[in-house]
Amino acid sequence: ARGYKTGGLKDTVHEWRGDVAEGNGFTFDTYSHGDLVWAVKRALRVFASGEEYEELRASAYETTIDVSQVAWAWSSEFHRLRNAMYTRTDTVSQLISSTVDERSEMYDSRSVPVRVAWHGKGEKVIVMGSFDNWTSEWPLLRVSDDGAGGAGTGVAAFELKLRLSPGEHAYKFKVDDEWIVADDQPKREDASGITNNVLVV
Repeated sequence: ARGYKTGGLKDTVHEWRGDVAEGNGFTFDTYSHGDLVWAVKRALRVFASGEEYEELRASAYETTIDVSQVAWAWSSEFHRLRNAMYTRTDTVSQLISSTVDERSEMYDSRSVPVRVAWHGKGEKVIVMGSFDNWTSEWPLLRVSDDGAGGAGTGVAAFELKLRLSPGEHAYKFKVDDEWIVADDQPKREDASGITNNVLVV
């Protein structure tokens, strides 16, 4: 393979060094006709030498990567550019089965789906709460922009559905790495003087 040093192959194509039998291709540092021709000539020299060519092939084979890894990287980047949440079905299924498996001690047949929402400014919103003993950060999905405050206000709506057991649950939002209580939702100060939002299922 031949690759431009700052192009899409820069992380996977490494210059072949016959003296130490390392590398998997030929690169050129500047995007010019001369550098490309020089890279091609280096490649042709190796291709003309049967023994060195076999060493190059063996080295290149050892540096191959799974195409699914590349596809996942590009897909997640496209989701980020579109401001969409990227999920891997296999990972999500594994997480769900490990946390809400009916055979698990953690599963509560009385649990019901509850919608947790944040309306306000922010780019990244998560919630933590007593419903899982404050052990996990649950990301909320952006569902609309300027939905609560009118066009141009910068207000967005984020939502998440959780299955919660009956009872009272304390929770708090983390908006752009800052802990915040939602003023439009019930809140209470605990024995330590810490204020959290509360909901009753």
